[in-house]
Amino acid sequence: MNTTNVAIAFDKTPSIEDSLALNELRDSLGESEISAESHIDQLKVGVKDGGLTLGLTIAGLALKAIGTLISAISLWGSKRNYTITFKTGEITFAANNLSPKEALAIAQAIKDKAIASDITVLVSSR
Repeated sequence: MNTTNVAIAFDKTPSIEDSLALNELRDSLGESEISAESHIDQLKVGVKDGGLTLGLTIAGLALKAIGTLISAISLWGSKRNYTITFKTGEITFAANNLSPKEALAIAQAIKDKAIASDITVLVSSR
């Protein structure tokens, strides 16, 4: 089975609200059986619960699950007014307010090209 690695991060240092939104995305992906690991900022002196979530990593995502990932991130981004950009190899595409059919078409293009085993997802505020 072919797999890919996915890194999800903001294009700038995330705010507390952005960090909480990343945690919600991680939980939402988990409900779709996509396991994402959080990257937490280093603990700061006097901070009880630790640092901000800076990004997420998904290791070994089955290529057949990419459509689900694209749909979930697109929906998450549109609800929070974020711009989502996927990059793999030389392919870059925006994933905002995608229909399920559009998400599947993009996922199929990634599978067909199989240019890179890594996908980067950049999140930015509109």
